[in-house]
Amino acid sequence: MSNPERRRGRRPVQRRRRDCDRISPKDSSVLPAGRSTSLPNRCERYVENGDACANNSCSSRRQLVGSSSSCGKRSLDVNSISSCSSTDPSTMNMTSIEDRMIHAVRYQRLHREWSDSQFSLLRQEEACKTCASCQRKAENHRPGRRSTGDHIGDVIRRRASRVSMLNFAPHTFLDEIDSLNPDGNSRVVTGSDAVVLKRQIGVFDCVSIIVGVIIGSGIFVAPKGILKNTGGSVGVALIVWVLCGILSAVGALCYAELGTTFTKSGGDYIYLLESYGPLIAFLRLWTSLIAIRPAVVVVIAITFAKYVTLPVMEYCNVNDVVVRLVAALLICFAVFINCFSVPWTAQLVDLLTIGKVMGLLVIITTGLLLLISGYVDYFQDPFSGIEDISLENIPLGFYSGMFAYAGWFYINYVTEEIKEPARTLPKSVIISMVMVTIVYILTNVSYFTILAPKELLDSEAVAVDFAYHAFSSMAWTVPLFVALSTAGTVTANLLTTPRMFFVASREGHLPDALAMIHIRRFTPIPAVLVTLPICLMMLINDNVYSLINYLSFLRWLFIGLTITAIPYLRWKRPHLPRPFKVPLVLPIIFALCAFFMVGTSLYSAPHDCGIGLGIALTGVPVYYIGVYWKNKPRGYKRMMHSVTIFLQKLLEIIPQEEHTF
Repeated sequence: MSNPERRRGRRPVQRRRRDCDRISPKDSSVLPAGRSTSLPNRCERYVENGDACANNSCSSRRQLVGSSSSCGKRSLDVNSISSCSSTDPSTMNMTSIEDRMIHAVRYQRLHREWSDSQFSLLRQEEACKTCASCQRKAENHRPGRRSTGDHIGDVIRRRASRVSMLNFAPHTFLDEIDSLNPDGNSRVVTGSDAVVLKRQIGVFDCVSIIVGVIIGSGIFVAPKGILKNTGGSVGVALIVWVLCGILSAVGALCYAELGTTFTKSGGDYIYLLESYGPLIAFLRLWTSLIAIRPAVVVVIAITFAKYVTLPVMEYCNVNDVVVRLVAALLICFAVFINCFSVPWTAQLVDLLTIGKVMGLLVIITTGLLLLISGYVDYFQDPFSGIEDISLENIPLGFYSGMFAYAGWFYINYVTEEIKEPARTLPKSVIISMVMVTIVYILTNVSYFTILAPKELLDSEAVAVDFAYHAFSSMAWTVPLFVALSTAGTVTANLLTTPRMFFVASREGHLPDALAMIHIRRFTPIPAVLVTLPICLMMLINDNVYSLINYLSFLRWLFIGLTITAIPYLRWKRPHLPRPFKVPLVLPIIFALCAFFMVGTSLYSAPHDCGIGLGIALTGVPVYYIGVYWKNKPRGYKRMMHSVTIFLQKLLEIIPQEEHTF
């Protein structure tokens, strides 16, 4: 035989070997369901007759969690298919060994990308049947889990209608997967036992989260900023409060439409990703991760610490170290409760929200009683001083008001955990925004019954000064209510914000470990814990307030971009299901207002905005190196894989076992 003929004769074998080499233990997935760390072993012996491809490499080591077994694996690749089933092309729908190899390679790629724990469990149980060291112990690999009675092939068929990447698998291929375990051990875990983020948040919890995030320190800080930028006019200041409430309600309704259109958690990160691509979404994620969200949490925690220590150390100066230590304790407690249980966190937020609303109701009731009693001196000429208002200051007044209302978009970060989001999200947004707007307006009316506009402008803590004028000996109760308010805001922030990091990891923009859930608590522990060291580092830094000034305009820039996604998607993707829709004029008005505030910030504080923009642009190289660059060195991939496996064992976390969107 001539050399070209020999080469032609070897080509099919070489092609088969190359295909088999693609299925390698080096291409390891994360621990699916916390049990196994590698994919099936590659073939070492090849049979050229096309009938079988034997696999004698079943002795590689496996790592298990909760099991001491070290037996070999029997893999669901082309070898198992070839040796355990019929070779008739009419029944297999595969005419040659190359076709089988192609399907096996696709199947293994699916296994890596989807991290499907059920297939790993099936392989493990099959191996344990033939292993003398763990015979009859296969059922103990997943303690406490119940079987739903579905074969793996049936589950794939059912999910194939929703997951397009499963459509490659022919039905005969799936039948053969089921035939590997005719005794019924090829069952999967689904339903209430699956490790997923549970839908446990109802309407009352949603209202509590929105109100709990909005009513923080803003109502005790913003009145001074609004009154200062409206020329000291009481009437104009109250009008700005009303308009800011209406504008915030419009933005919340627009976000409700986006939240019911895209049922993923993650809020504006997901909406920017679906509308404008990964780079804009990553910049939003980057600024939220390294600066905006931790800085907001730290500032609110410091406010909590000041109001807690104020009654205790009334007659002496409070050491700044003590304040920051108390703030650090609050942040650590909020992180712990968010890692421990979602229902417990929701109940704590509910309780603290009730406490802060009761505190404001005390102020409102007192103010209305004083108003009825005749304390109307500062309402006699409500528009006095209107001639001192400058056109440049009005946008700054709106900026202070929108800061007080900020937080209405946080509920969209937990969409996958809301019961019936198509109904619950719009309903909770409407209830909470009406409630907050009424409470804010009546609170400001109460302030002006006792405090003169000049006194309010000179005040460092408006609510405390009001309490000293109205309650005298019971004034200590107002700092207590302020502390409850800020504590609830910190807890609610740490409930919602980590869901953005969780979803970003699932989309491939952050390390894999951040998209994993505790196997018993059903909480995204890594996504919550990642915010803790950043917050603690910011507590040491004295420039955290400056950081918020630098990045405030970025927040409204990204919010404005997110709102513009509504008209853009209605034009670009008109057939998207939209259970809840707002009139198109509302997102246009809100986007114009948001961009107007951004432009005003650039005009009035270009230096601060430039620093903030520079911080955001540092995410561009991070995106191209960490996300866009796919062919990273093998050593880097191995290191990240080892870190992921270590964190899975340390924190007892695994990827989601079912889709929740």
